Amino acid sequence: LSVSDGVISTDNQGRVVIFNKVAEQLTGWTQEEAIGQPLAEIFRTINGLTRAPNENPVDKVLACGNTIEISNHTLLVSKNGIERAIEESASPIKSSDNSINGVVLVFRDITEKKERQKEIEYLSFHDQLTGLYNRRFFEEELKRLDTERNLPLTLIIADVNGLKLANDAFGHTIGDKLLKRAGEIIKKECRVDDIIVRIGGDEFVILLPQTNSEQAAKIVRRINSKISRENVNSIVLSIAFGWETKWDIQTDIASVFKKAEDNMYRQKLVESSSVRHRTLEVIVK
Repeated sequence: LSVSDGVISTDNQGRVVIFNKVAEQLTGWTQEEAIGQPLAEIFRTINGLTRAPNENPVDKVLACGNTIEISNHTLLVSKNGIERAIEESASPIKSSDNSINGVVLVFRDITEKKERQKEIEYLSFHDQLTGLYNRRFFEEELKRLDTERNLPLTLIIADVNGLKLANDAFGHTIGDKLLKRAGEIIKKECRVDDIIVRIGGDEFVILLPQTNSEQAAKIVRRINSKISRENVNSIVLSIAFGWETKWDIQTDIASVFKKAEDNMYRQKLVESSSVRHRTLEVIVK
């Protein structure tokens, strides 16, 4: 047991006989109020996903005669309505003749642990700068989406123009602002179910299941229309786009990605001198 564990012991009728200080803190009931009460009155838990009441752990132990452990999605609802994620175990108290005299319930608040787990999961699949999905998520999601029912599957590759020059001239803080603003605009102008990923320094990918090239072109036009009116610290925001569509399940998705990237680099070559010229003007000013 830990000093942070709540402990409740009941008799073989499920009435509370022991109720420690941590149990008081977590349930909101005092020892005086709890002793003699049926456990269900003072220890109310629900499933955090369905919101349905959980089965009374003491009843389960009295029925099966064995220790049970519960941790997944269990929320303890205190007397004043506060909900806490908990882990719990309940064990039978047996006499020398193996009859059950009662049950001991041990539980702990794991709300902070759950929050840390969520944060770790979020960071493992999201880019810290932009808040978009990261390369690790992209690789997993691409495998999941690369199925016949998602065809046509279109990949859009986007690359922020002039980022290196902006970083060299004004520092990475300005470059980071350019990337964040680019990510915000791409996300805002895409559809709700589109998957936007930052896969590298200045490169983004948009995953578009059940989307053809013509629909992808519309999305790019919408993003470009918004971007054309944007600048960050007087630096014009410019993004090169390229896309490719997978129509046949036999086509290797890696080759689709490569073609989309090649198309993006072709556009980048066309636009690079103009972007460089405009950025140099800002530097000179």
